[in-house]
Amino acid sequence: INGEDKSLKLLLRSRESIPCSVSDTLKFESVIFEDNYPKSFTNRIFVGAYVNSADDVTVEKATSPSLYYYIVSFREALRTAMYRVFDFDVAALSSAVLLGDKSGLSNDIIMGLRRAGMSHLAVVSGLHLSVITLLFKKTIGKLCRNKYINAAGTAVLVIFFICLTGFGKSTIRSAVMLFMLILAELPNREGDPINTLGFAAIVLCIANPFSAGD
Repeated sequence: INGEDKSLKLLLRSRESIPCSVSDTLKFESVIFEDNYPKSFTNRIFVGAYVNSADDVTVEKATSPSLYYYIVSFREALRTAMYRVFDFDVAALSSAVLLGDKSGLSNDIIMGLRRAGMSHLAVVSGLHLSVITLLFKKTIGKLCRNKYINAAGTAVLVIFFICLTGFGKSTIRSAVMLFMLILAELPNREGDPINTLGFAAIVLCIANPFSAGD
């Protein structure tokens, strides 16, 4: 920026879709402006840039993709499979419920969920994590009685699900609460919902104080 190397988060906007993936490097020239989109602040993004077309951006493919790259690729494969198998509206709703991707939801579906009081189904959060971990624990619990192995397996599943759904604030909050409940089970103590919720809020706000605005 202005001839100096800077390390920061930047939101790039483009009129055209830029064919790239996680771990790729994007190179472009643009005017940097102060970003005033409220949701950007919750992700600690304070500056943005704009390009007219994908031709203005040079994409360098990663030589050694990260583990997160493969998780994202798996997510895109699942999403593509849904749209191939189901009708568009069914696939859009399934993608929102399972992957947290609401880009395909029509206004009719969104308004229908709101009128029915079921908007929370399309936002990946504690409900989804609770169902997944409960099914996992019920299945693994029959195969292995060791509570430490069960707790470790549940923790790995929760982390994978967070990565799969894009690190949403509500998902991270729910994951922190689940970790607290899992830790409480190891010494055979009962988890307290209010304390776990408060602890999750503290963790999120220490990591990023702007999370309170999300």
